[in-house]
Amino acid sequence: MKIAPTSVENLSATAQSGSKKKTQQTSTTTPSAPAPSVDELTQSSLNAAHQTLQAEPQSDVDMESVSQMQAAIAEGRFTVNNDELAASMLSFFN
Repeated sequence: MKIAPTSVENLSATAQSGSKKKTQQTSTTTPSAPAPSVDELTQSSLNAAHQTLQAEPQSDVDMESVSQMQAAIAEGRFTVNNDELAASMLSFFN
């Protein structure tokens, strides 16, 4: 048996043709502004966070340490023990 996709208009037309009496519905609600989308909320939150970060005069990041780590990675002096990393991650999330 094959099921064909049905659009909302087809469902509405099928429901109306199946009944002998058509009823008219009236809306008693007043139109309101559409709710903001998830993307708009996310963008708004990101903008607020960005403004907060820009307003703070000093950073919590030690840029000297970051530069040293970047250099060590670029030169191949930084290695990761995968077993130790995995164990640390497991203990953190447990």
